[in-house]
Formats: sequence, C-alpha cells, structure tokens
Amino acid sequence: MKCTMKGWKLGAWVAALALLAACGGGTDGDDGDSDPPSAPAQLVFSDVGSSSLTLSWTASTDNVGVAGYRVYRDGALAGTVSAALFSDSGLAASTSYSYAVAAFDAAGNASPQSAAAEVTTAEAGDDPRLPRATLDDFVYQGSFKAPFGRYGQGKIACNPQGNGGKGSLYLAAGGSDSFAVGEIAIPALVNRTSRDGLGELNTAPVLQQPADIYARIPVKAATWPSGKVNRFDGGNFAVFGGLHYEGGRLYFNAYTYYDGEGRETATTGVIHDAARLAASTVSGMFRANGAAHASGWITAVPAAWQSRLRGSHLMGHDNQITIVSRASAGPSLFAFNLADVAAAANGAAISTRAWLDYTLDHSIWGDDMANVSGDNKTWTLKTESGVGIIVPGTRTYALLGSTGGFHRNPANPWHGTPEPAFQPPVAGTIVYKRDDSMGYNSGGQAVWDAQDRHCMYAFYDLEEILTAAHPYSVRPYANGVFPAPFARYGNYAVPGQLVDAVAGGAYDAARNLLYLTLPAAANESDPLYPGDPVIAVYRFKRGDQ
Repeated sequence: MKCTMKGWKLGAWVAALALLAACGGGTDGDDGDSDPPSAPAQLVFSDVGSSSLTLSWTASTDNVGVAGYRVYRDGALAGTVSAALFSDSGLAASTSYSYAVAAFDAAGNASPQSAAAEVTTAEAGDDPRLPRATLDDFVYQGSFKAPFGRYGQGKIACNPQGNGGKGSLYLAAGGSDSFAVGEIAIPALVNRTSRDGLGELNTAPVLQQPADIYARIPVKAATWPSGKVNRFDGGNFAVFGGLHYEGGRLYFNAYTYYDGEGRETATTGVIHDAARLAASTVSGMFRANGAAHASGWITAVPAAWQSRLRGSHLMGHDNQITIVSRASAGPSLFAFNLADVAAAANGAAISTRAWLDYTLDHSIWGDDMANVSGDNKTWTLKTESGVGIIVPGTRTYALLGSTGGFHRNPANPWHGTPEPAFQPPVAGTIVYKRDDSMGYNSGGQAVWDAQDRHCMYAFYDLEEILTAAHPYSVRPYANGVFPAPFARYGNYAVPGQLVDAVAGGAYDAARNLLYLTLPAAANESDPLYPGDPVIAVYRFKRGDQ
C-alpha cells in the first residue's frame, strides 16, 4: 500500500492516524524511533573573554545517533551545533551567564537539558586567548647546506638528542627508484640572505648515509610498485609526504605519485630504530582516516592545544599532488595520537579528526581555481604547502610553501579562453598544457606568468578552525610572500626553472628552532629540479616563553 498524507485537514486526524498505523509508522519520529539521546554532561568553559567564550561538554549517546545540540543561555536558545563545542560571542563584559545544553536526534527526540553551568565574562579589554602570529614571529637565525637530497622532496625531521645531544636532522634523499632517508649533523649557521652569500654557507656533515627502506615496508600501498624497489611504474610510485622524529622512531607519511583512480588509502609508516636507518625494522603502511588528504607533513601539537584538537600530533596535505580530485582542495589539518601509530598493526586504520579539509565542491579557491577573475589573492591552484605547524605561544596554524598566479598579466593569450581541464572550464592566470611566458610547457597546470611564483605563507586562526561549522568553512586571516633567504623573487632566467619554495620543515621545541628546506636556493647545476637543499633556521619569538 502506498502511504501518503497530503491535503491535511483538521477533521482528518483520525484517518491520518489510522493510515500511519497501517504503514507501520507512528507519531514518535522517523522509523518509530522514540528514544531520546542522553543528556549532555560536564560543561566546561574555555577562552572566556570580555565578550566571547567557548563551551564544550561530554557528548551524548543515542540508540540511532545524535544529530546535534541546542545551547541555551539564560534559558533562551543561543545556537545549534552538530558537535560538542560551541563558541558564543556578543556578550557583555563582567557579566554572569548560565548555560545548558540539550541533544537531539534525527527523529526529533530531545534529551533533557544538562545541569546548568555558570560563568562570568572577563572585564572589558581582558582577552585570555593566545595571540595570532605574524611574520614578525619568525626570526631568522642563519642557514646551511645539506650534503644530499637532490631530486628529492625536501622532507625533514629533527632529533633534538641526535649527534651526541647537539641535535640532528633526518632528510629524505632523492634520485630515481629511491625511497631513502639519511641523517645529518647541524653545522654552524651563517646569517646571510642574499644569493651572493650562498658560497659562505657550511655544509652539514653526514651522520648516516641515506638508506633505502622500501624493501622493508611490510604492507605497501596497493598502487605502489611490487618488489623491493620503488621503481617508476606508470606514475604509481611512493613519494615522501612528511617526516617526524619522536621517541627514537622516525615516522613518515607517503602517497602515490599518480593514483588516477584516487583509491589509495595508505599514508603512514614507522622506522623503529632511527639510529640504525640501514638495519631498522619498518612497520606500515597504516591508513590514516583522510587518505591522501592527510598524507603530507607530520608535526607535534603544542600541549596547550592537544585537548581541544583531540590529538597529540597533526598531519595534513593540500592540492599539490597529481589528480586534484583525490586531494584536499586547500590545506588540511587532521589531529591524531602518535601512540596509535606506534602501536598499530601493519595495514591498520589510524583514527584522525578532520579540523581543516576541503573538497572540490567546497574548495578554498571557491569557483575560481584558475583565478579567471584575477581577484583570487588567497590560494590558487598552484599554491603548495611544504609544512604546516602550530606556532608556539600563539593560536596560529601556519602553512609555508610556494604560490603563484595571483597577478593578472595582460600579455597572457590564454586568459579567459576555454579550458576543459578546469572547473569552471576557463583558463586564467593558471593555464593547462600551454607554454608559459618563458616558452616552457610543463605538461600540466602552470602559472602563465613564469615570474609570478614565490615562497608563501598562510596563517589560520585555530579558534576559527575549532568553531567552524564545517572543515571547509575557514580561510586564512593572513597570507602572502614568505621572505625566505636566497629567494629569486621572480627573477627566473631559465625556462622551467624550479621556483622559490619551502618544501619541508621540522621544529626543535627544546631549542625553539624551526628548520625549513629550500630546494631551489642552490640548484644552478640543474635548475629545473630540486638541488641539495639549503636549510634555513628560524626562532619563534614566543617559543621561549
């Protein structure tokens, strides 16, 4: 029998109820679900300012699933959220408020309200939140040269206890058919920034020669080459996405270079004895929730943020991997617990929490991936992050990498012409399989104005990330050209020359030093490809506090 209830009239209630009974329905909600969620509990306030605050609570449970929460302030509905976190604003200073929360499910069943929690806002002008970072927080200390890494991805990790307690760095090596990592000491820094000072930089001594770990990975990604060698196989080979050292282990993220179907889920592995790269056992690959969206950098979450982000570490990636549809269409932030990786069985899934993540339908560049308008000054299709890190002593998630295509060049003959590879299908400052302004054709996406490529920074506010309605809702509060040492600032002389970029990074929290790899700083011998990277070192202004 087909069940319908169109044309409701007051006198038809009895018939309607009979119809519902005949259909197996009822008046208690969808599919007969009449069980309400449990009441939220343990309301906790944080970041209580003079006009705003954050409220969190223990999540409710439901026989089917909790759909959301209604937050009440002084008995009136203040807002509705989908997670156990609520940010309130527009409050009066030095004022007491009472909050309660009720959960509801998809059937419309509501829980009892939680016990009320009282809070008093701060005095006017008193803001307890950590500050936002600026470029002034990055204080340049000097640079040195790496002894290997040519043709590599520039991914590094820091061991503060390495080299007899002086500190060391692990660096992904490069070259054909390679999946290798080595260890270097940290030489005396030379504080030079101009390109004529490159010859004065010290070269790091080698502590462990690059060791290929590919054959030792027990469960390789399904799309990677079979056998013991990471050999080019129709584009499907392993690429390092990030490195992180902790507790004697070297953790690594990796992804498949091509993966045209976008099906690969393997992300993470572990070298268990980082002091013996050539002989250590290796575990993995593990499958972090998020797949390619989470297959890049790995960095530690400062203690002040771990409970709110629900993880000890973060991993992320962005749109600069082949086949954009499988990537985050903008930078991502996935929180996870490093202990889960250390204890996981080979091939196991790793739980993550996606705080920042974009899809093609909800990309950071909106409906202007090729910057046809010329107004996209935030993130183009050719923006790429080398590392994402929470700046200590601040509420900033900082992305450092490379970017281009922000400036419209009237000489670009392809701007505004049809381009089926893009969505919408129009070329802009970004073109596809076309010669750029220097006559070079990369065979893919490219910034037409070859001089419009630079090192970049993008700063996100963690408070905005934590309280956003969706992981794709937030945009950087600041972005632009990162003033890396030895940059060419668009003065490229060779067609196809590798552009200024930050390719990787690692932070030594014990010494408050940030290490960044610059693969294009000293690559004159083969300017189209990464050279042995220059490593620039910064101190965070607030990191010593």
